[in-house]
Amino acid sequence: MLSIITPPVHPVLGTSKTVDDLLRPLTHPDPDSSATSPAPSLDIPTTTTTAAKKRKREPSEQLTKPKPKPKTVRKKRANNAPKENRVQRLREESAPLSDATVRNRSRTRERCVGSERMGALECTLPVEKWWRDPPLASEHSEPSQVATGKHIQSIDIIRPKWKGYRPWFNNPQDPDDPAWKVGPNHIPSAELEYPGNNSTEVYALVDAFDHDDYQPLKDLFLTIDTIAGTYMDDADRARIGYTIPTSVVSSDPSSHASSSGHPHSPGRKSRELSPENESSDQDMPLYRRLIRARNAKDGPQFLQALATLNGHIRALRPKMQQHIRAKWTGIPPPVWKRVCEEGYQRGVGPRMRELIRYKQWTSGVYGELMQPFISEVVHRCGLGPGKVFVDLGSGVAQTLMQASLQSGCTSYGVELSPPAASIAKDHEREFNHRLEMWDLCCSEYNHIEGDMLESQEVVEWIRKADVILVNNFVFEELLNERLTCLFLDARDGTQIVSLKCFLDRGFKITERTISSPQAILKVEERDWTAGAVSWSNTTGTYYVHTVDRSNLQAEEERLNAVRSRPSRRRQA
Repeated sequence: MLSIITPPVHPVLGTSKTVDDLLRPLTHPDPDSSATSPAPSLDIPTTTTTAAKKRKREPSEQLTKPKPKPKTVRKKRANNAPKENRVQRLREESAPLSDATVRNRSRTRERCVGSERMGALECTLPVEKWWRDPPLASEHSEPSQVATGKHIQSIDIIRPKWKGYRPWFNNPQDPDDPAWKVGPNHIPSAELEYPGNNSTEVYALVDAFDHDDYQPLKDLFLTIDTIAGTYMDDADRARIGYTIPTSVVSSDPSSHASSSGHPHSPGRKSRELSPENESSDQDMPLYRRLIRARNAKDGPQFLQALATLNGHIRALRPKMQQHIRAKWTGIPPPVWKRVCEEGYQRGVGPRMRELIRYKQWTSGVYGELMQPFISEVVHRCGLGPGKVFVDLGSGVAQTLMQASLQSGCTSYGVELSPPAASIAKDHEREFNHRLEMWDLCCSEYNHIEGDMLESQEVVEWIRKADVILVNNFVFEELLNERLTCLFLDARDGTQIVSLKCFLDRGFKITERTISSPQAILKVEERDWTAGAVSWSNTTGTYYVHTVDRSNLQAEEERLNAVRSRPSRRRQA
């Protein structure tokens, strides 16, 4: 805690008077005088102060000499300047110490004050392989579930809750056309081609009454944008009239729905794409025709433009597959975000209600770390090919899938809750389908159901882990202490990311605490931004612990040297 040092009482004034009382009659009467000019000397005899007060009481002096102004802001600033300087010096002196200074001293937390905004580090990370190899001609395997259309699609998400949706399109030639009505047995839909072989998706062409619910039209256009912006080259993008926006609005995986402010949300018409600003020329670029039909709610025109776009994607599919092999160095952020988002919507979304049946604020509570948070961990902790990532409490396994797809690392996770572990299996199945549809592959990831404190597999994972993630935001103190004991098996250099610190504030390695599991940890505080966690839309703090036994070894050597000194004297 930073203490503010107040100026000492002047010896001439005593305790009953302050410096302000002394300087008030001596303030320069010129209004143009600087407020930062040096104050008069404080070594003033007491008689001088008394004389000044007597002259002030004389009537003639009051008539000829203007009364001094009451307390002004200038005086306060001038008098507070020395105090501000002292506070600034104290702040500089209390800055975080370097690792060399902290070594063998108090193990207080280090604060990262220069961290960038969460998500600012996003870039394409190099991985060893990201494309899917085509099956050999000699292999005769059964068609995949994607090819047979057995995977969960956009329209399958809408069917159970069709009453929460309304038609978006209509037929201008026939307003009563039943093809655009929403009912239990009919939902307007359209098919979209994907980059993967024999991969298509049926999207519902409807709008949700609740904008916090899943919005299929936004989902459709985000997929089109990702295909055009990353799988096509400049010439093919120009052929369909697509231009990469200067400021890409990323999709938040926590929403599983659209916000009305997104450019692809139904009901939002940007000025340059509104129907009244477009020409009726048939040579209008394809992508703009698609946007125009959506904004005009013209169903037949939208289906016609989408069918033309599907023809382009089918024709360009071999070229796009070659493009990602030759031009990419890893999976771009828009692609892995789309794959993870689609897999979550279809694998977790239909069973979301099962995840909220828990007792609040207990160690078994369910809460998710969102895409920006995991991406921050991936970048700042250096995950990549050959690295091992372990999530203790992996939930529906979305962190494992993102880390492996984004960085190429190997990911392992354990989840205690049976509902979450069961949903994780559905999530894995749909995520793998999405990889096939996008013609991608992912490094190994594995998740199990069990108790992290009792599982032998978890012990083996921790021994080879490079990064361990623990969402212990509401864990009980006893559980956190038992987790700290697990980290004794971790290698030096292993980074442990958590939402509550495992190191007591002010912890210091001494003879009494040398056997504590905390003695092998050093910690750094970092901030998460709004939208990084599922249970709060505010900022917060997370902690990056590093396993470092060098301080512990140095303290052990020092204690051994101290213990050996008395024995040497007795031997002498």
